Amino acid sequence: MAKKRRKFKQVKKGIKNILKKIHAFLNILLPSFTPKTLILSSLHAIWMIIFSLFWLINIYYFDGFGFMNDIYDYKEFIQDYVDTREFKTDINDKYLLIDVSENSQLLNTGVPPLDYLTNEVIADREQLTSTLTFLDENSDQIKYVICDVWLDKKFQPQIDSALQAVITNLNNKNKLVLSTLVVEDTVLHKQPLVFESKNGAAQYRSSFLNQEFLKFSYYFEGHKQVPLVAYESITGDSIIERSFLGTPYYRYKSGGICLNTMIPPFRYSSKDIIEYETVMPMGFFNLSPEAYLKPNQIVIIGDFTGSRGDSHHTIADHVTGPVILINALESLFNRDNVIGLPLLITLMLFFIIISYHSFYSERIKLFVQNTGIKNKIILLLLKNINYISILILTIICMLVFHFYINLFILISYFAIAEFLIKAFHYFKHKKTKSI
Repeated sequence: MAKKRRKFKQVKKGIKNILKKIHAFLNILLPSFTPKTLILSSLHAIWMIIFSLFWLINIYYFDGFGFMNDIYDYKEFIQDYVDTREFKTDINDKYLLIDVSENSQLLNTGVPPLDYLTNEVIADREQLTSTLTFLDENSDQIKYVICDVWLDKKFQPQIDSALQAVITNLNNKNKLVLSTLVVEDTVLHKQPLVFESKNGAAQYRSSFLNQEFLKFSYYFEGHKQVPLVAYESITGDSIIERSFLGTPYYRYKSGGICLNTMIPPFRYSSKDIIEYETVMPMGFFNLSPEAYLKPNQIVIIGDFTGSRGDSHHTIADHVTGPVILINALESLFNRDNVIGLPLLITLMLFFIIISYHSFYSERIKLFVQNTGIKNKIILLLLKNINYISILILTIICMLVFHFYINLFILISYFAIAEFLIKAFHYFKHKKTKSI
């Protein structure tokens, strides 16, 4: 019995020591906190998580492109001058890249007599038919085909008929998606293609402040994008749109609430696109296609040089549309857009600190006076820790969790909150004095 009591006392003492250490640590982050102030700051932190995620899901303005560029410039500096390991790409282990930019045909869009000024350069339909026919014949070796080529105009009945036949075959095997656009007329709808096929949108969201690519939305104006269609066909999983109290949110069918719009990490960039090594021109590929095919590759057909205008300025560098699609697809495979426990814990901790230092600045001033802190650096940090924390949180979210938790909006929100609290204390003090 005495042994049990001693053991109980030791456990009790150990728990008390742990609680003391936790209290001491919290008192560093939240000077002079009480259970009440901690609970109120935590409740506000929950509200800020909801507010931030609502902004991410539903609002795309002020996307921080310039700020993102600054952060990624430092990342590139480290890669180029600090961590200088030899670059080696593994892109062909997963993907077979076929470039259409060097293989063109002229489509006459005028009325007879023919006028060369009315000719339009399009991807070579005969070469494309040959490529897809080879892939169809070897469909058991490939995972999927993404054809990022605009096929919105008729060319020649015989060639179009042969192309439609092979497209139908690949569709029947659930192995192909074509790219299309979402256009606005009276309503937003997909631009019709001249071929019947499974298709998805291939558009990239920018804010009204810039034209560069930053974020990728897997549902674009309600339409599934190409990477999502490919992901669903390859894995059998999907991202489902849901609604809670009229507010949309998204979740994986296999489980996990996720963001529809995110910053896809660039696992592959323009450095991976090396002509005749990692990317084969379509005509060259068709000479001996069996030499380039590896088991379980995803085939991407598109403009990898950007010579047809499919080139975009991104946080990585200038990349072409097919490279963006590859990275967006890779993000789905890696579930980069899942709102997981690590993200929620990170947001909770930072928003508790930010909320406390914004709402209880008077308590912190008294704490500083009572403890007699004179170090200017510590005083500066204590005075501005909420804004420093917002900056750190923004960078962590960009580099670790792949989304931009709006710096401008958060700073504005807490600046207004601080102003209102200070105004309240000022008028309260003035009223007390007058009495």
